[in-house]
Amino acid sequence: MKKTPNKLRKEINLQIAFVVEIFKKHILKFNHKKALNHIKNTPLNIHTVLIGVGILGLLGAINMIFVTNRIVPEVDPLVAPPVPTFKHYIAAPGIIEGHADNSKLGTYQNGIVHDIFIRVDDHVKKGDKLFELDSENAAAELDIYTAQHKEAEAFLKQAQASLNSTKFKHDIATQVKDVRAISKEDRLLRKNAYLSDKAAFDKATVAVEAAQAKRHLAEIQLKQMTIRSPEDATVLQINIHKGEFATAQTDNGHILLGQTKKMQVRLDIDEAEAWRYKKGARAKAYLRGNSTIAFDLEFDHVEPFILPKASLTSRNTEKVDTRVLQVIYSFEISAKNVYVGQQVDVIIEDVQDNKEAT
Repeated sequence: MKKTPNKLRKEINLQIAFVVEIFKKHILKFNHKKALNHIKNTPLNIHTVLIGVGILGLLGAINMIFVTNRIVPEVDPLVAPPVPTFKHYIAAPGIIEGHADNSKLGTYQNGIVHDIFIRVDDHVKKGDKLFELDSENAAAELDIYTAQHKEAEAFLKQAQASLNSTKFKHDIATQVKDVRAISKEDRLLRKNAYLSDKAAFDKATVAVEAAQAKRHLAEIQLKQMTIRSPEDATVLQINIHKGEFATAQTDNGHILLGQTKKMQVRLDIDEAEAWRYKKGARAKAYLRGNSTIAFDLEFDHVEPFILPKASLTSRNTEKVDTRVLQVIYSFEISAKNVYVGQQVDVIIEDVQDNKEAT
């Protein structure tokens, strides 16, 4: 049971009176000069040591009485906690996100950042340029595959001409009915030449298609050097700089996009409280640091999967033993001084308890 200030004062007064009584009986009546002369003239023994230790212990006990029973004044919190507006409620922390989740943009391949076309807080439209990687190698590869494509087309034309010639000779040999006009050997040579040129033509056709595919791939890779916005959004973060080496594999993304005209709050409801939550329940958010700034939330959806909570960086290196149900609520930005990534305290109405109470 917590002791009141009055009870603590009474106990302290009793303890002080007890210590003072001991002090009067033993310390004040003690002849210090006689004791000192006795110590000087008497060899140090165990009794003298025990007397000294006892005096030190008594002084330490007096000090501990005052320290441990000191009344600590109550201090008001610097920031007042949120005042729930519901009679029965569920409390959950939340983090503000852009509506429809934030987009972490990466690159298709590694490369040096050649130029950046945007700044933080810029509003971009779908297809706008965000940044560009160095494209000299990609452009050179496109030139190579373009030349190979032209070379393949030239071989195809050559194979076509040769095929036309041998086909003409083969057709004449097959149309002559008099077997004495053309020997069997000549007929066989013309047929084999025709079949050989036809195979060469087919090979040249496939070579053209392969060269065309390589050229198309090079065009795509050159196009991928320029990263464009996949949607209308606001630039929230830029995690690269001109001249840096951008890798295709990144956890946080090089550019972070989000919707800031309408935002959402991702709530983490503890799994022990998840059974109390009813889909679509009313909720209100309070800004951390200033609980007077509060706004109503509109239910969006529930992610029906209990997952481990990571409240700091969301990295897989964090070890947590709490599992949560994530619920998404949205709100209009209007004039609220809120930002993406900001944490809020959310009070959710416990509909079941409210019904039981009524």
